[in-house]
Amino acid sequence: MHEPLAKDVLSGPSGTQIAAIFDFDGTLIDGYSAGAFLKDRARRGDLSLSEATKLLRTGLDARAGRADFNHFMRVGVQAFRGHDARNLDRLGKRLLQGTLGGLLFPEMLEILGAHRRRGHTIAIASSALAFQVEPIAAELGIEHILCT
Repeated sequence: MHEPLAKDVLSGPSGTQIAAIFDFDGTLIDGYSAGAFLKDRARRGDLSLSEATKLLRTGLDARAGRADFNHFMRVGVQAFRGHDARNLDRLGKRLLQGTLGGLLFPEMLEILGAHRRRGHTIAIASSALAFQVEPIAAELGIEHILCT
């Protein structure tokens, strides 16, 4: 068990009125789900050089403090513009099995289990898109999802 987090959960209050809200990227999974999706698009030849360059430039600018998070997210989300929602859902499920599922932090499974044993309401709140989060949420049995 991941001490002391799971122990703290187990010694705390119980009931559905207690919410356990988790971020997705960097909290439940090690890394950023958008990276896995963009790598998949690049492998399939579905990412143009100009789009890849723009994403890379924006990411570097954000990392260096020259671009704010909102701009970074706008550019990132544009990478999925024009894609059919059903295809994105299939992509999310495929990447869960091939990539994202392997990125889950093992200690988060213990913490989620502790929250379940206490009867807490578990949710994911993320800036990732729904098709990125929903497959893992379903796999983990998390019903409540908020994607901004």
